[in-house]
Amino acid sequence: MDAVVVFDDVFVPWENVFLYRDIEHCNLAYARTGAVVHMAHQVVVKNIAKSEFMLGLAALLVDSIGIEGFQHVQEKLAEIWVSLETMRAFLRAIERYYQAARAEAFDRIPLFRLAWDASLSAFGSRQVLYECFFFGDPVRMAGALVAGHGRQIRELVEKVRSFVQRAKDDAFSSGD
Repeated sequence: MDAVVVFDDVFVPWENVFLYRDIEHCNLAYARTGAVVHMAHQVVVKNIAKSEFMLGLAALLVDSIGIEGFQHVQEKLAEIWVSLETMRAFLRAIERYYQAARAEAFDRIPLFRLAWDASLSAFGSRQVLYECFFFGDPVRMAGALVAGHGRQIRELVEKVRSFVQRAKDDAFSSGD
């Protein structure tokens, strides 16, 4: 969940603060310290652990319901396996294998991480839920929409009913 914490009276040990109000040094901190490389390494290691867990979980589910013989199930397990092995390879050679057609590895990694955060992470999932419930409960909102247009819906019902009745009358009158 999003949160903000405000502390009114806080002791800050200034001797332990490295950067404060020094915008130039703050902007250069990641590049000069190699933090991006270390963060990318940490992300790959984390994703390897998660992929191993997900592969084990998926394989256990498949085994527990006895569907390992289906090719589409095998294909999904193979996708997880390929992702896992790809990340293991990235761990050994991040720069070489993370490069893109028009971006170096260290430019591509944050870009793809952002795309993942925006679409698949907890943040992305929260955004989907936010949009889904933006105007309130979607079922209640749909009910309000239908209830608010009852007259127009009844008019359309009557048009269809009249059309069906005419077709029925025509069918029976042509048989005389």
